[in-house]
Amino acid sequence: MKSSHLLLLLSLASTSVAAFELNAPKHNNTDNLVWTGHLSPDTDSVTSALIAAHIYGGTAVVPEGINPESQFVLDYCQVNAPKQLSDFSQKLSVWLILTKNTVASDG
Repeated sequence: MKSSHLLLLLSLASTSVAAFELNAPKHNNTDNLVWTGHLSPDTDSVTSALIAAHIYGGTAVVPEGINPESQFVLDYCQVNAPKQLSDFSQKLSVWLILTKNTVASDG
């Protein structure tokens, strides 16, 4: 089984925003930056947003409530769930975390 991940898709709400430095996150302005995943968040998108916000700064959010499976994982790991945010219009920069799993068959 092989898994490939599409990592970060940048969606900027403003053309006046400077480039985002993934290799030097301390140089980024993260005051109005949010990380999110799927519209119906599952465990991989919730945890990816949390990890990205931890590494690069900004805030992890989910567009809808967290499902029971994801809440179980967060509770087990003693991590607070990201806040819910459905209106991104006031955010300067929004990063989407997308994952794609590909299964290859040997036979």
